[in-house]
Amino acid sequence: MKNKIFSPLILGKHRLKNRIIRAATYEGMGSPDGIPHVEQLSKLYCDLANNDISLIITGFNYISQQGRAMQPHQCGIDADDKVKAWKPIVQAVHDAGAKICMQIAHTGRQTISEATHDLARAPSAVTCTYFRQKIQVLSDKEIEQIIQDFICAAQRCQEAGFDGIQVHCAHGYLIHQFLSPHTNRRKDRWGQDKLLFAKKILSGIREKIGPDFLLLIKVSAQDDRLFSNELCQKFCIEVEKGNLADAIEISYGTMEFAMNIFRGDLPLSLAFKHNPLFAKYPRWVQWLWKTFYFPFYRRRIKPFTHNYNLSDAKKLQQQLKLPLIVTGGIRSLEDMDKVLDAGIQGISLCRPLICEPDFLTKLKRQHQVESQCTNCNICTIMCDGHRPLRCYQAKT
Repeated sequence: MKNKIFSPLILGKHRLKNRIIRAATYEGMGSPDGIPHVEQLSKLYCDLANNDISLIITGFNYISQQGRAMQPHQCGIDADDKVKAWKPIVQAVHDAGAKICMQIAHTGRQTISEATHDLARAPSAVTCTYFRQKIQVLSDKEIEQIIQDFICAAQRCQEAGFDGIQVHCAHGYLIHQFLSPHTNRRKDRWGQDKLLFAKKILSGIREKIGPDFLLLIKVSAQDDRLFSNELCQKFCIEVEKGNLADAIEISYGTMEFAMNIFRGDLPLSLAFKHNPLFAKYPRWVQWLWKTFYFPFYRRRIKPFTHNYNLSDAKKLQQQLKLPLIVTGGIRSLEDMDKVLDAGIQGISLCRPLICEPDFLTKLKRQHQVESQCTNCNICTIMCDGHRPLRCYQAKT
């Protein structure tokens, strides 16, 4: 067995004990007002830390009420009172020997008004075909406020004791919406320079938190609309030039075609029962959707393959000196070796660690070489409702 995955990884001023990172994974372990459940999250993260995961990235936390997701138990970092709640969770992870970063995000148009109690905000009035919400176009003043919201959220993370943050620039959330020509059709400075919004957020955060606090970003290398790998390269090169991040995690897609982010099975019946977007519709409307729209949607779904983001990551790596981390379809020791042999420095895992928090321990002890995760995606569907994160197929 190759031992490269167990070699140290340097990200910014931080030394990780190995190359395996827990990718941001929505946990559904917050109160209705976004306060984290200390006992639940501490146990979840410490189970990973005690099994040699070097860095844990939390599920996405909203930076403002306007930027909440539709999931009812999303945690937040939008107010000072949440700092106290996060401190014991961070300390527990540190005591277990791992580092922890919080992922911070603003959903933009990818939310529902029932969650935000407001209209969805976006750079331009381009309705998302998945969320189908009325859009209110952001004013210049509102954009500047959101930039400050990101900066304040980062400072709260630092105060809570986190080792760093990950700014969510991927998956069609607000920063991605500014980067993409599909969703950013503005004629002002925010549209003429589509990188400006992201750069102002990252530079503002870097100025406030200093060089020792780990600053990561997550990007979609491309999506199913107009955001291409070339546009992602342009953004990442600007990030590197401006020293705006210590590492970049590579993912794919937007919530408009959410299956293409994670791929695998689509448990459609469960989605209609638990997803807030679909569960509210009567059965005859659900039947119409399944019968007439789903065949079109299914043609846009990409199949699950191992290392499905690796080819895009390799293209980006050729243009950058910054460390890259890749996620997506990594299910075995062989997959991990291919990532590291390609020059990518870090590996982030999501569903395999839901299925088996001790997956890395098993690899290290040579008890198995492949994850038991079947990509059934029941975990992702169930988290859209009121249930906390867990695997529904794990062998006991």
